[in-house]
Amino acid sequence: MENKHTRILRELAKFFSGVVVSDILVGLWIGSGGVGAQQFLGISFTPTGIIGGIVFDLLVLVLLVHYAWGVELPLSQSKKSFFMLGGFIFLAVALLHLWRLVLAVPVEIGSLTLPFWLSGVGFVVAGFLSYTSFHFARVTRQ
Repeated sequence: MENKHTRILRELAKFFSGVVVSDILVGLWIGSGGVGAQQFLGISFTPTGIIGGIVFDLLVLVLLVHYAWGVELPLSQSKKSFFMLGGFIFLAVALLHLWRLVLAVPVEIGSLTLPFWLSGVGFVVAGFLSYTSFHFARVTRQ
């Protein structure tokens, strides 16, 4: 039987799976060239950047689908190694946000400068996901 926190995390993973799928669809739409603009909200999209974004989104989607629905992956030797991989990915993202905060690195997307509080939120969320992944890796038997 699942506890309350596990159910909440699974529901959040389901929600963010939908967000990531929509991001993939937008990337495909913008990358198709003829249908959508190559510039969106002042951000210029190159084919290489779009492909990299879609590949990253697919990797995140695999992690979220595994968390949300418990789908077993044929590539994973064990759940424990899968959780460890997810923990390291989220840890890298959290450390990048922390690096931006500590060194006050400005990030500009088009003409928009991202506020530093956004990296604070990113650090907390990615740090929590990293901690949760490592926790699941520790308690998983396989």
